[in-house]
Amino acid sequence: MKIKAAIAVTTLMILIMTSLFIGCKAEIPEDYFPIGVGSHWEYLVYSVNQQGDSQISKDILMVTGKEMIDDLECYKLDKFSLEGGINPSWNHYREYLAKTEEGISCTKRAFPLPVLKQSMAEWELRNSPAEPRFKTKLKEGDSWEWEGFVTLFVDKPKKKGQKPRNARTVVKQIRGTIKYEYKGKEQITVMNKKLNCIKIFSRVISEDKQEIERKLWYAPNIGLAREEAVYYRGSEVTKSWLELVDYNITNRELFKAK
Repeated sequence: MKIKAAIAVTTLMILIMTSLFIGCKAEIPEDYFPIGVGSHWEYLVYSVNQQGDSQISKDILMVTGKEMIDDLECYKLDKFSLEGGINPSWNHYREYLAKTEEGISCTKRAFPLPVLKQSMAEWELRNSPAEPRFKTKLKEGDSWEWEGFVTLFVDKPKKKGQKPRNARTVVKQIRGTIKYEYKGKEQITVMNKKLNCIKIFSRVISEDKQEIERKLWYAPNIGLAREEAVYYRGSEVTKSWLELVDYNITNRELFKAK
């Protein structure tokens, strides 16, 4: 009798532990846009224009802190683009991202350092309304749209005999529209790992007829893993490809109510 009782108790404990495990597992959803102070991602970037000129660079994204913008707590996501060899050139760009139960929204963009030799007043741009960069609980057929000012790089007319890459680049804030479409799930291989990603297509159309089309792959508990983009500016077409090569997610916070 004692043996039967012991078996019954053991069986009951196993069932309880199994139900607890399943319950805990269900409470931790896959996070396709993890973010936390100290997190960083590194990407290899390859671009080529229609003349066949190509360039390889590296993008480094770091969450450097938080800041309150209106009633939203925002993460400061700094992007550094490195180009060249021993003494690379670099640009510094910052976005302020709010993470709520609806998704990720970009509330402000800025160039914290005067890398293009203009006043700081020209670098900051508040997104009003905030740009919904990423949505949670995506399902087939979902799409969304945002209208506002988009940040575009514009080359000033180059002097006679000057090489295109030596022409000074300036930043213009131009009104435009960004359209997003959820394209389902797709498995890709990044960093020698098979990742079951969700795929999002975005299209930027500016009032001066510049267009950017992007395919974005987000991996669970990692974030952006791959991006393919095509830039249209008049008759010029530039293609770029970006892939994750290293990352570290720290102080991760889940989506939360506003």
